[in-house]
Amino acid sequence: MKKYIFLVSVFFCFRSARCQNGEVSMFKGTVPLCDPVKISADYEASGARFSVENSGIIFPEGFFHHLHGKTLAAGVGPMALWLKAEDRAGNRYNAGIDAVTGKSDFYPGPVPAWNEDFTKHCSNWNQIFRITKDEIKLHLSNFRNAGIYDCDKIPERVKYWPAKNNPFWKEKFEFDLPDENLAYFVDVDNDGNYNPCAGDFPGFYDSCERVENYPNEFWYWCMNDVAGVHRFSGGDAMQIHVNCYLFHYNNDKPVNDGVYFYFQVVNHNERDLLNMALGLQLTPGQDCKGDRYVGVDSLSGMVYYYHKQIETGLDSFDNCVAGVLFPYYYNLSSFPLHKSYKKFARYASGKVIRNELGHPLLIDITDMQQLEEADTTVYAGLSSFQLFNTSHFQKSSVKRSELLHRLMNGLNLDGEELYYKDKKIKFMFHGDPRKQDSWSMLSDNINFNDSLTVLAVAEKFFLQPAESKRFLFHLSPLHRRQDNIDLSVAYQLQDEAFMQFEEGCIFSDDFLDPGATLISYYEQDGNKLNFTIDPYVNNVNIEEFSESVAIPEELQKLSEDKYYLFEGYQVYQIKSPKMQIQEGFKEGEARLVHQCDVKNKFDKLYCYSSTVNLDPIDKVERIWTSSLKANGRNNGIERYFSLDVDHLGSNGGKLVEGETYHYAIISYYANRWKPFDPYLETGQSKEYRRSHVQYHSVTIPLKTEEKKVEAKCLDGKIQLLGDVEKVDQLTVWDIDGKLIWNGNPSETQLPLLSRPKLYLLSWTTETFGWQSQKLFCH
Repeated sequence: MKKYIFLVSVFFCFRSARCQNGEVSMFKGTVPLCDPVKISADYEASGARFSVENSGIIFPEGFFHHLHGKTLAAGVGPMALWLKAEDRAGNRYNAGIDAVTGKSDFYPGPVPAWNEDFTKHCSNWNQIFRITKDEIKLHLSNFRNAGIYDCDKIPERVKYWPAKNNPFWKEKFEFDLPDENLAYFVDVDNDGNYNPCAGDFPGFYDSCERVENYPNEFWYWCMNDVAGVHRFSGGDAMQIHVNCYLFHYNNDKPVNDGVYFYFQVVNHNERDLLNMALGLQLTPGQDCKGDRYVGVDSLSGMVYYYHKQIETGLDSFDNCVAGVLFPYYYNLSSFPLHKSYKKFARYASGKVIRNELGHPLLIDITDMQQLEEADTTVYAGLSSFQLFNTSHFQKSSVKRSELLHRLMNGLNLDGEELYYKDKKIKFMFHGDPRKQDSWSMLSDNINFNDSLTVLAVAEKFFLQPAESKRFLFHLSPLHRRQDNIDLSVAYQLQDEAFMQFEEGCIFSDDFLDPGATLISYYEQDGNKLNFTIDPYVNNVNIEEFSESVAIPEELQKLSEDKYYLFEGYQVYQIKSPKMQIQEGFKEGEARLVHQCDVKNKFDKLYCYSSTVNLDPIDKVERIWTSSLKANGRNNGIERYFSLDVDHLGSNGGKLVEGETYHYAIISYYANRWKPFDPYLETGQSKEYRRSHVQYHSVTIPLKTEEKKVEAKCLDGKIQLLGDVEKVDQLTVWDIDGKLIWNGNPSETQLPLLSRPKLYLLSWTTETFGWQSQKLFCH
């Protein structure tokens, strides 16, 4: 049986710049200002082969994968970006490209100035910039070892990276860089500008600065919808700029059979954009015609391609010839199913702006320094998924802009709601193809052939000027030898791909597994927060590892830190969510508010470090210093504690209605099996290790008669009690951290839960803010 799987999730967001009188002039001709550049790639490590085009179509010739020297037809067809939005006056905007015909609204480069020569601008930017990890490492090595850095020795592609205010740009290019954020870079000297002679170097994503874990190569290009007529949608320019990246890790992990790519959409419109959405148009590949199917898992934001025919036991990739079919998937996984911090949109008076359903309009917070301003958090995902007839779309007498708005609002080409068995739906073929009674293309006996097109649409956003957002994907084939359609392998690959990416993008040292989490509720009578420490990680109580056991004899011969027992918890109040916990804090940024430890022989835990002794008279080669990491009291673990003050001191230290307070918990572990001897340099030099930080934020509710929402489970069904209509977002996880359901409970039917099992629910209301509850379903 042969399968491809395609995971797709759609998320986007925007940023703004000024144009004269808020308007941008446009060319009215029908001929493009320049043909987009096309670059092909053939990765030796992965066997992936594809072309990339500076036009808005991803993989315009399809995505190929070949192993064992066998060439395939494209397993994945071209993909195209679609965008739609409205302003407060009701004007509609579209920007996109048709993956089938190639008609496009996009042109190379950032948004041009209103008085710029658009044709010249197009030809200037009709290029794709490429750089390798080795070039960046060479640059950093030269910079760190040079003393005074000779700028002439900067590797060429580092020196001419198209980043903000690059002082060397005009040495190679005959046009100016706009004074705005283009290609990402790591700002070593923290001046806001790219200067490689000061140690700055090219980057590819925020917080991704660990060069040893960089991709082996990444590409950058950009495009806009302003520099020419909208030949696809036919409407006015949305005034957007899209930064595009593609990168690849060259190692032997399964995820490296594919590539990562992402888009940063930047809004250059001076007006607010409402009901904005991004759609990803997907077309079928060219292999295995007659045996191609597609489905969706909206909870994971996943669209998957698969095949039902297979011949088991064959260890090869090949296309379908002479009735011989080989087992493999294609897997396009997206990583935006993550928590997104939002502010409520407000009028000048401060009143919250609401949509027609009465829900607050949400604004993305893209500046990490402003996360403390967040009013709520949401999980982004798919809002609709459907197939439509490609020919009917191309030949429709309805204006193209109207068709795009219909489709991206979850309606069909006729502007009608989608139904399945008399039930209104947003997702077609939302079923497990393994089950005959589920709604799939197999059960409906429909083939995903060249006459059909898929459109997957993201959750809608309200975006003010100067907003931007990125959407990251990983596209890879996955070799399979089983003869069943098993989507679990797609989820596994998605997790592995994210972990590969995360290694270079999240600061980590030798942290142990994720630690305990915090749960809280507010007690109005005492104006205090009551906390519970939840010690379960992946169904395991981490405190059970505190029991003393015999240390293996072979370990006692080592001086390495390999044997740690759970010791205690440290809870900090922090100034802003997700703030890094480090050894030293600035005044008012963080404070330890609770600590407890196991009652045992350990109390104070130290880590020892050394420096070379430069004193020529002293015969000691190294000077050792100790750093106190934990000062336990040996009173035992206290999982329940209360806080009635703001330990960071604002508002006189009182907890204030409507204010949000942020906390972080660390689980720490001890290893003192052999005392450290600085003279012999033997024993345990690192007595303390900690988990990754787990964050928790809580909003003090306003005094109100509104009843708090509570959840119960009855026969596997979630029942919400209280003022349920005030809940605007509910998320359900299982205890292992897998996302089960996310949505508005007043609009969508709640899921049926497996039993017996423990679940974690969270929701937001305007009055009480963010709440969470554990729910055992039995």
